[in-house]
Amino acid sequence: MLMVVLVTVSLLSFAAEKKTITVWWQTEAGNESAVQTIIGNFNRTHPYVQVEVQMHGTLQSGAGLDMVKVAIAGGAAPHLIFTGTHLLTSFYADNLIIPMDEVLPRSYLETIEYVKPAKEMVTSGNRILGVQFRTDARGLYMNQDMLAEVGLNIRQGPRYTADLDEYAAKLTVWSHDRTVERAGFVTNGNNFLRELGWLWVFGGAPYDPVAQRLTLTDHPAHLAAVRWIEASADRYGTTAQSNLNNFINRKTAMMVESTTRLEQIPLNAPDLSFWVSHIPYPEGMGRRTTYSAGPGLMVPTGTKDLEAVIEFIKYIADKETQKTWYKLTRQPPARFDALMELIQERVITDPREVAMLEVIPEGFSAPPFFSDVVMTEFGRNLQQLRQKRITAAQVLENTQRVSAPYFEEMFAR
Repeated sequence: MLMVVLVTVSLLSFAAEKKTITVWWQTEAGNESAVQTIIGNFNRTHPYVQVEVQMHGTLQSGAGLDMVKVAIAGGAAPHLIFTGTHLLTSFYADNLIIPMDEVLPRSYLETIEYVKPAKEMVTSGNRILGVQFRTDARGLYMNQDMLAEVGLNIRQGPRYTADLDEYAAKLTVWSHDRTVERAGFVTNGNNFLRELGWLWVFGGAPYDPVAQRLTLTDHPAHLAAVRWIEASADRYGTTAQSNLNNFINRKTAMMVESTTRLEQIPLNAPDLSFWVSHIPYPEGMGRRTTYSAGPGLMVPTGTKDLEAVIEFIKYIADKETQKTWYKLTRQPPARFDALMELIQERVITDPREVAMLEVIPEGFSAPPFFSDVVMTEFGRNLQQLRQKRITAAQVLENTQRVSAPYFEEMFAR
């Protein structure tokens, strides 16, 4: 009885005192009004908790990431930070965040029906470290005018990597000096964890989540993927790239990109007709998959006013909030149930979008250190491979040797 009275008094005290919390929000250009709408909806429906949002560019790399770390270490962090959830594991290891399962009951957090990659992003071992808000997925974008030009189906992409190679050969335009004037497709430049994503596509497993170790070497699929990347450079040179800028400027016919570009491409190139299909995989050894990433909330070490913080976290984790965000931005929710309802309610109808989203259950996320340390080292070694200074096996060996100590140090703590 006494406990009930104390809890009641605590809740009444919380309700009587208006709390204001601050959130640093990593915002893409064009989404500022959507952020204000989401925050405004919360403030209107939660009169005793008010959120003040400070919108930033990236908080997950460069000066933005440095600012976050300095603020937390100096005791000057906001109540919550909205940024890439791939940072959660390293932030937890460095004691920069309070694990989410120490802020909210685990029983509640386990009821959030995440898509598979989002669940991977917010967990480390048996700990739940954050709450993810939205996600994305990758697919093969194709210029339909260029497909028609060479007699290819404008609404159907290549199924296997061998088919992709054939498409690339047909779509490539060479200049008089035998340099690439327009790339059909090259592995370099795509939004696919640089080129690390192909290791999963070829059926590999670059990271062991149980042992929490990097596993690049001694895997035939990884070697096959790197050799395929090398073959692309051998055919089309070391400088050709399939990236968003080249796609918009008709310098590449195909690229691997995220769902985010469905809205952005028409703004930058309104007369560009494009289709999107699944990412091709090698017949007999690979698998149909996609890479998914996305931001969410983390609680900095030292955060106060946790009762108020919890109210906003639950709001961001809520299915309806994530559905509203999609309607404002076309960025998919991290919750599987929210995603399915958007499809069933025919809010999501674009077949190009569906082609990417339907693969999310078989998708993968970026393991710890992959978005910075591993990706950087892998890219550096691929450049040496393209210049024929090292072999495909050495790309994997060198990346493993340089990157593995980061995992060993972090997970030995």
